[in-house]
Amino acid sequence: MAAILVIVTSAQAEFDNGAFVKRFSEAFGKSVTVSHTGIAGNKDRLTLDDVRITGTPLSPDTSLGRVEFSGIQEQEHGAYSIKKIVLPQIVYIYEGNTIRVSGITLNDVTFPPNKGIYNQDTGFRYKTGQFKNLELFDNKKKRLGLLENGAIALHPSIRANPIDFVINIKKITVFVDNFPEGSTRQDFISMGYKNATGRLDIAGAYGGYLSMMDLKHFHLVLDKGGVLDVSLKMDGMTLDSLLTVVTLQRENEHGHIKSTQMWLGMLAQVQRYNFYGGKLRFEDHSLTGKLVATEAKRMGIDGNALKTKWKNSLPGWLAFAKDTNFEADAQKAITTYLDAPHSLTVSSTPMDRLPVIMLAISGKLSPKELVRELNLAIYANK
Repeated sequence: MAAILVIVTSAQAEFDNGAFVKRFSEAFGKSVTVSHTGIAGNKDRLTLDDVRITGTPLSPDTSLGRVEFSGIQEQEHGAYSIKKIVLPQIVYIYEGNTIRVSGITLNDVTFPPNKGIYNQDTGFRYKTGQFKNLELFDNKKKRLGLLENGAIALHPSIRANPIDFVINIKKITVFVDNFPEGSTRQDFISMGYKNATGRLDIAGAYGGYLSMMDLKHFHLVLDKGGVLDVSLKMDGMTLDSLLTVVTLQRENEHGHIKSTQMWLGMLAQVQRYNFYGGKLRFEDHSLTGKLVATEAKRMGIDGNALKTKWKNSLPGWLAFAKDTNFEADAQKAITTYLDAPHSLTVSSTPMDRLPVIMLAISGKLSPKELVRELNLAIYANK
């Protein structure tokens, strides 16, 4: 019995808490500082108290609170696998706005090797995750949004392939009444969406050799409004690139860089992006009628008069179609839809992937060329 106890005690002592915490800290990148006030336990159950992440422009202040790891296993080349990570909450503050997530669980987590043949020193992966609530507050502490009962599933990539993902949010609430004063807030309230609710399902793939973003399924349901389905495929969109764009905008707003510097920096990032195609379909469940009534009231005209106006001149979001070979199709679809709102679909199926920067230039210089390159189609009630 004593011999068994010695073996067990020795096995527990062999696990290096400090090395594991160091690898955990490295998972957030080289430009951040990960701190904690205490560590306890072993590889079966290890806890870190008051975990905080500081240092990057995008994440200047993130609190993870008490983090609990269960079932830690050491792997080759400094990697670790963890059966489960539990975080009671995450508090993320950016520009005075706060995101608070509670009841988080991550299952089958991997911290990749930090040296050796894999050459990975940041990031971590997990197979499934759940959260109870995600809340968004503005800089005046007003709650703007609430996501409830979220679930995420990730399928790891093989070699350089993208990672498949599925996200389900059981309930979304947008607190429109807490929005800043303005036409958007007033319009949604007038349409009966003081607190707009719905649900969201997303599926697709990201990353890989081409830095792909393949949004295969975006299904947003607005209660008492309608259903929006979107698919979209692009490449070249790395996380570093997107963070750079956000940081450039932030630095410009704070007066740290000039607008010309911001636009040149953003141009350097966007030129990496390519567009493969996409599709948008809206199924109406009363939103169109509410939108027409609200806009007509603002303009001081009858709802039918507004419909006639849109039929003859196209709504603003289709203004680019004017004087192109797409205009007649758009006019026909809008007319059909406004006469009996059921569904409206717009799709783009280019012959080959298109550089986003060239699309932007075409849109500015030649709308006809833009329409041709995108190979647009629009149809109603199908």
